[in-house]
Amino acid sequence: MAMIFNKKLIFGSPPESKVIIFDEANSNYIEEYILNNISSFIYKMRPENIYINSRIILCFLRRLTDIILKIFKEKNNKLGLSLLELLHYYRMATIEIINPNVIITYIDNSDDYHHLCRDFKNAQFFAIQNGNHSNREFEIKNKKFYLQHYFCFGDYEKDRFLKFGQVVQDYYPVGSLPFGIYRYHNNQNFKIKYDIGIVSCFRIKSKMRDSQKDFFISLDVMHSFLARYIDEHNLRAGFFMRYPFDNQEEIQYYKKIYGNNVDYVGNIKGKSTYQGIDMSEIIVSSLSTTICEAMGYGKKILFCDFTKTDKYHDYDSMIMFTDNNYISFKKRLDGLRCESYESYRNRTKQYASYLMKFNPDYPPHMYIRDKLIGYL
Repeated sequence: MAMIFNKKLIFGSPPESKVIIFDEANSNYIEEYILNNISSFIYKMRPENIYINSRIILCFLRRLTDIILKIFKEKNNKLGLSLLELLHYYRMATIEIINPNVIITYIDNSDDYHHLCRDFKNAQFFAIQNGNHSNREFEIKNKKFYLQHYFCFGDYEKDRFLKFGQVVQDYYPVGSLPFGIYRYHNNQNFKIKYDIGIVSCFRIKSKMRDSQKDFFISLDVMHSFLARYIDEHNLRAGFFMRYPFDNQEEIQYYKKIYGNNVDYVGNIKGKSTYQGIDMSEIIVSSLSTTICEAMGYGKKILFCDFTKTDKYHDYDSMIMFTDNNYISFKKRLDGLRCESYESYRNRTKQYASYLMKFNPDYPPHMYIRDKLIGYL
């Protein structure tokens, strides 16, 4: 075993498998709940495993020859192939040797996966939406999705993908995989502990891009408004952190804003945040998948964005708050707190389902498993 260009070289051949999990990130959701005793092979990408084997090399050379012949037939003088393109063809050669029926991933925004889905024709490609995709991701970064079977949150995602010209063969609006798993295994009724639950959108500042500064300024406004509101009304509030409790940068940042007026709950594999949703009357956040999961489940939510753009999201005003004014913010939260649950659900239920499907009797992991078994 050796490392080169941040790739792990393995001298040998991967085993044949009817199912490949592409990218090990959060692959436990797929292994434990979707496959559930169906054997699989994880194509590791962090770092990527590159298999060196005579069969793979011969397959790679054959694919490369086909590409070169195609270039000549099309009378394209641009014969050069980049290292990334060569790596792409080597991946296809490796996958051809593994000989899968299905290639499944939880990293639906992976360019490497998109290219495989576009070019590899001997398998079915299953992609599961792992989080919200902002308008900025499509417009500014000019990202192009190529997906075959796409298990997305709701019809909202389908409409946006069509709007931005993304290439998807089949959409399956099924909701959130991890939330569906959580709800399926935790169906007890939790007592309300918090008047307001706040979902963290914290990002480590050293990793923040200049193009995202407006979003983080917007977050500061939201938290300053919330801290003032909680203090003025003497409310019970839970703050559900993005990272485990030992992340000092996150806890120190928020303690400067909220002090000891909120309960800080460290993230434990996402479960603690979902439990926090169960125990909160109203959920407030920004650019968070969790707040959409909460709405799909039927919770009262408020989604804040003070950037004065739609580059992050373009949700309906029934859940969006954009007015950078504390009095307006206070009035909006007062209204939510006073509104009966029945009234709230009547006016938001249809839009909630549009954003985030939720079917407790047929959660995403069961739906995807049934689809996958049909191709084995």
